[in-house]
Amino acid sequence: MHEYCSGPSSHPAVFSLDQAVTVIYLVDFSRSLSPLTNLCAAVVPQSLTNLLRRHHHLGQSSCSQFEYLALASLLKTGYLEGHARKIGQQATQNLSIFKQLLSDCEQTKYTASLKFVRSGKEGLLEVSSAVNLGDLAPAIERSLLMPASKLFGFQPEGSTKFLVSGDRLDEQNSRFILTCLAKAAIGNCMQAQAYPTVSLSNVLR
Repeated sequence: MHEYCSGPSSHPAVFSLDQAVTVIYLVDFSRSLSPLTNLCAAVVPQSLTNLLRRHHHLGQSSCSQFEYLALASLLKTGYLEGHARKIGQQATQNLSIFKQLLSDCEQTKYTASLKFVRSGKEGLLEVSSAVNLGDLAPAIERSLLMPASKLFGFQPEGSTKFLVSGDRLDEQNSRFILTCLAKAAIGNCMQAQAYPTVSLSNVLR
């Protein structure tokens, strides 16, 4: 179960609400280690550890013994924790740079804004519903933008919100999203005939 809330407010952990103490958390390492690994870990209440030890071989694993030993070593030495912290810091830095790009771009500073969520590794991009949202489709197809309605089950009136993951905001992806946003804003301006045509080449100087 993925209980993390990527919105502006957080919810109590499921474990804290479970009086029967039966909640088990599953953690994978596809983002912190490698997307090629199938390794995962289970965080189990003390009362269920003996049960899990007896029945943990429920299916055949595709992971090698080497992967298990490597993960155990990374956890024991604290290297994985340090690596995850470094990734988080880089994600936060990427979001800060992207936020600055939004405010510096003439085509997006009035139509899009970015707010950090509590994790610090993700941001909530709010885009004016007045822009041509169809131009954001390429960024959505690349999973660079995730519609907030998929997370929260509703769409705020008058605006459109997207979840942006900081660990995917390298320079190339940041500028790709910026291009889509600028194009959406320019397209709306051209339809409304409120502003002269602006070349996208000026956006990514």
